[in-house]
Amino acid sequence: MTEPGEHLVLRSLEPGSGGRTPDPLPEFCLDCGARLKGPFCSQCGQKVTSQDPTVKQLFTDALADVFSWDSRVWRTIRQLLTKPGALTLDYWAGRRTRYVPPLRLYLFVSFLGFLILMPLTRMREAQEGTSRVGMIRINGAAPAEMDFEARTEMADEIMRGAADTPAVIQYLAKNLVRPIILEPRLADQLLNQRLPYMLFLMVPVYAFYMRLLFRKKQKLFVSHFVQSLHLHTMAFILLMVGTALDVLTSSQASSLLCVLAILVSQFLSLRRTYGNGRFKTLVKMATLNIAHLFTLGLAMIGTILLVAVSLPEV
Repeated sequence: MTEPGEHLVLRSLEPGSGGRTPDPLPEFCLDCGARLKGPFCSQCGQKVTSQDPTVKQLFTDALADVFSWDSRVWRTIRQLLTKPGALTLDYWAGRRTRYVPPLRLYLFVSFLGFLILMPLTRMREAQEGTSRVGMIRINGAAPAEMDFEARTEMADEIMRGAADTPAVIQYLAKNLVRPIILEPRLADQLLNQRLPYMLFLMVPVYAFYMRLLFRKKQKLFVSHFVQSLHLHTMAFILLMVGTALDVLTSSQASSLLCVLAILVSQFLSLRRTYGNGRFKTLVKMATLNIAHLFTLGLAMIGTILLVAVSLPEV
């Protein structure tokens, strides 16, 4: 059986096109020694090739892998966006070869998302005349935009405001808030580095909530985890599209439409995969999202605290 994409490069490599005659194919696998009964070894899965491949065969294998990965990515993304929930059902049913594995797809899309979303967000803010330096803001102000004297004054003002508060608040103001204000650029850098890890940790948490809400379906946790990976991947893709369209149109309407598309796709996916009625799915989806947003807020606070304690003492 020819691998996807391999037919694109085989025509120019058929016998008779010049060059030496290929060596006969071996009867036993060159890797594990098992007897061969097809184009792939039944024991280790290695493709059957001669021991000394030609240059043409080398390029054939390389291009076949490239085209195979490319076709699987687009097929997977198309299924994910056009038929919400169908990709998850295919995975549950064992139809997996034609698609990119869910965890690999999430890592690929999330990496691409963080790589694209940040410069796109800066471009959109520049268009709106509201360009901001850094993500961390305190009382509506960004310490990264201030000079050192202004940051010091801001930190001292917060410390004076916390003077009459309980000891815990004073401790947090001194050891957490003050370092972030005085070292805002380093804090932003650390936050940007840790956000992908925090968001990834939210994926199994989201799956745990689905396990509680849809427990009557008797699915194992891994099944819900796959569903969570697909939903988060879909959200990343739509957010990238919405932000890019915002930059092109100089409007925020595209982002709002993409958020709406995320909610609609989530509803359709949950209803298709778990088979509940419209109203029941809607109630469970609302409960799921409220719990997820609450946990996400706590995780964001925890991430900022970790950033604060990682800053040098000032």
